[in-house]
Amino acid sequence: MKDKKYKSKLEPVTEPYSPAPFKPIFTPVLENNPYKHRDAKIGSLIHEIASEFVQTESNYQSLITVTRVLVGEKAHTALILVTVLPEDKAHGVVDFLKRKRGEFRDYFGNKVRNVRPPTFDFDLDPGEHNKIEDIKTAKVN
Repeated sequence: MKDKKYKSKLEPVTEPYSPAPFKPIFTPVLENNPYKHRDAKIGSLIHEIASEFVQTESNYQSLITVTRVLVGEKAHTALILVTVLPEDKAHGVVDFLKRKRGEFRDYFGNKVRNVRPPTFDFDLDPGEHNKIEDIKTAKVN
């Protein structure tokens, strides 16, 4: 048998490579999102369960409040925003919650059936931090 040599029909690329446009991981519920009602329901459910979880896992040395939950498209990701008082313990609390993400995913899976648990992340809520600063300055004046 003769070895057949195949010639490629591909032509060399002459245009420079350009990466895909940036797409944020956490997109807010938009009007044109077909899953907006489902995402909003899952967001409120995550908010409630995250509040319970934080209450059970906290050591009560600081006040931890779940303020908002940002749910990504099709509820594959969820960013849970918290506020912490006193503020000097905020970064320690966020590190603690990030370490407990796996346990929270299990806790969420046990509480909610028929919903695939999204990938969770915890962070400080910058909007609430600004409100707290405004309240402090208003009390001083």
